[in-house]
Amino acid sequence: MGLLSNATALLGKELRTEFRSRELLTTTAVFILVVVVLFSFTFDASSAESRRFAASLLWLAFLFAASLMLQPCFLREQSNDTLSALRLSVRDPFAIFVAKLSANTLFLLLTELLMLPVFSILFNVPVFPVFGRLAVVLFLGSLGVSIAGTALSAISAQARMRELLLPLLLLPLLTPVLVASTNIFWRNRGMKKHALVSAVVFLLLGAAAYGALFVAPTEKTMGTIQRIFYLHVSSAWTGLTAFFICFIANLMYVWRREPRWDWLGVSAAEVGLVFTTVVLVTGPIWAHPVWGIWWTWDARLTSTFVLWLLYTSYLLLRTLVEEPVRRALFSALFGIFAFIDVPLVFGSIRWWRTQHPQPVVMGGTGSGLEPTMWYVLLFCWAAMLSLMALLLRARFEFEAVRGEADLVRREAEGM
Repeated sequence: MGLLSNATALLGKELRTEFRSRELLTTTAVFILVVVVLFSFTFDASSAESRRFAASLLWLAFLFAASLMLQPCFLREQSNDTLSALRLSVRDPFAIFVAKLSANTLFLLLTELLMLPVFSILFNVPVFPVFGRLAVVLFLGSLGVSIAGTALSAISAQARMRELLLPLLLLPLLTPVLVASTNIFWRNRGMKKHALVSAVVFLLLGAAAYGALFVAPTEKTMGTIQRIFYLHVSSAWTGLTAFFICFIANLMYVWRREPRWDWLGVSAAEVGLVFTTVVLVTGPIWAHPVWGIWWTWDARLTSTFVLWLLYTSYLLLRTLVEEPVRRALFSALFGIFAFIDVPLVFGSIRWWRTQHPQPVVMGGTGSGLEPTMWYVLLFCWAAMLSLMALLLRARFEFEAVRGEADLVRREAEGM
């Protein structure tokens, strides 16, 4: 039997199981309904602001519901080694992923279509005149959510804290889907361009996930759990890259005193903090099956945690100073100081003996990766860099608008 026939048979099993129990569809539909109703309380249904923010709120509800729906994706196969039996029953294990992906996409679409009339009534937004275009957006958005969610659900299925880990890993990666799906509701060319860029970024992330799960060979010693290495390492390199951008922006602000450098600095710090959080979450998931412990205070782990604390303090410092010029200067000086820890994180496993695995890049004699693993890692890093660029641009534009609005407000108060 080929890949398509195996995937079709497994998809039939998934659909029969769900339509008999009706657990996922009922729970997800009720959850989305509650969230949409709660969101509607904060807006006047007759106002333009309601129609302006309705698409964003709807997709936030869908993303939260998706994280709930995708939790049990691989849990049904945990008992009695059912997943192992499925892998033996198909020629290509990728058929299992395709079947799960198709089922999750279909379930999300059904719940979204059920919620559209409620959404239209509560937010006073006519959806039926644009239903054709909206259906395409819902399909592509649901497919994007399902690709990332199904892959991460397979990775986190063995973890003890999977209910918490899946949303922590999934929601940051779904930012391109959220941006593209909400922007497409506006018809100007700029928004369509952003939506297209977001779609390309998410396709790169999907290809990277496929490469990490199915193209890269299985490591002999650690086995399947080692595949989280591609997310862990690429996120770490991307986070350090974002902090380097923040460092350059801080230096430029101290030198030039131009607000745009302050905007870039805080934007890069927030994006770098997101990727570093992913590193700190995926690290223990990888470490526990391999080391037998979740955490140890060795040089690499400690320096990374200190880096996370430093840039969290950088963002907290900005909330304590109200005057824009002083805030920008103080945070730039602190950001320059915080960057000192970045070389320590990079060199910790090269300068000291740690429990953390030795480096695969610039690690000296005996280090390195199998060629296919190396190519997959580089591609994953490229995908993460594209996500970083997308997030950095969106955050910079937001900070620029907020800075200009703050300037106008202060000028008005001074009149």
